[in-house]
Amino acid sequence: EASKEHITNAYNFALKPKGFAWGGIFIDEAVSGKVWFRRRKAGGLLNNKMYGGDCIVIAKTDRAFRSMLDGAWMLNQWEKRGIKVLLLDTNVDTTTPSGRLMAQMLVMFGEHERSRIVERSRESIAAARRMGRSTFPFRYSKRRRSYF
Repeated sequence: EASKEHITNAYNFALKPKGFAWGGIFIDEAVSGKVWFRRRKAGGLLNNKMYGGDCIVIAKTDRAFRSMLDGAWMLNQWEKRGIKVLLLDTNVDTTTPSGRLMAQMLVMFGEHERSRIVERSRESIAAARRMGRSTFPFRYSKRRRSYF
């Protein structure tokens, strides 16, 4: 709810006065950060609806992109298509060279944070198992999966 309010306020105070039309809020409920943005249901829908001159407002950069490659690819594609991106949590506007640099660094930090979350989760599960506690609802498998 806080993110929705933040996005709505950004639209009303920064974009609406510049003539931008409201396009809606796109939310991917309970989707892992490791799933690339355009592969998510709402992310793919948003990406397909955008045209040159449009603006995407992202409340939390690390929730949108947890992979450096995903974030860099999406930001590059949107830039090529003439789509402006505002990252509210860091007040970054990708229409400037400095803004693009900051956005790229932020997606790298998002990937790092995701890897730290995985590491902390594995440590917690291992500690719980050593103490004989249940690890439910966590599941850890050494089997690796690939997604394309």
